[in-house]
Amino acid sequence: GTTPGQVAERVKQELAALGKERPDLNLIAVQDQSVFVRASFDDAMRELLIGALAASLVVFFFFRNLRNTLVTVAGLPIILLGTFAAMSALDMTINMVSLMALTLSVGLIIDDAIVVRENIFRHMEMGKTPKQASSDGTAEVAMPVVAMSLTIVAVFLPVAFVGGLIGKFLNSFGLVVSIAVLISLLEALTFAPMLSAYLFKQ
Repeated sequence: GTTPGQVAERVKQELAALGKERPDLNLIAVQDQSVFVRASFDDAMRELLIGALAASLVVFFFFRNLRNTLVTVAGLPIILLGTFAAMSALDMTINMVSLMALTLSVGLIIDDAIVVRENIFRHMEMGKTPKQASSDGTAEVAMPVVAMSLTIVAVFLPVAFVGGLIGKFLNSFGLVVSIAVLISLLEALTFAPMLSAYLFKQ
């Protein structure tokens, strides 16, 4: 995706090139909103990191185990990177709306992994090995997790198709949330059980 800073730099480069082509014109930047946009962009990125840290602390509070917490939140960077990759493939820009959507999605995208790993942990308490518990625990909650994620997508995806002026601002919001939730679903049913099978202790 294209960041606000990259857009501003391209505009400045085009203005500089135009000034060289037309030396008779005196081009002056009366106002530069890119400074404010960059500051807002940096704030949004910071809030995204704080949100991820806060979600990790909540998981740690309930699991009371550092290893289980790390295994649970390990998929978070993968989900975020996957969302950025999908945004790039769809030619979406990284802007305030898409970053706000990602910030709000941090709590949603970790839910699936929490449900799966908690059920895996329950099967381990029944005396099963981590590998067997990962297989049985994931299969047991697969359908509820899919239903939960698709319900969220069903709510946010229509927002991506809103028309008019409001749609210009909300289209990327609905798409980003839906993409992040779908990637988190895939992570919860694949990466989460794999880590649990090999990193959980008996």
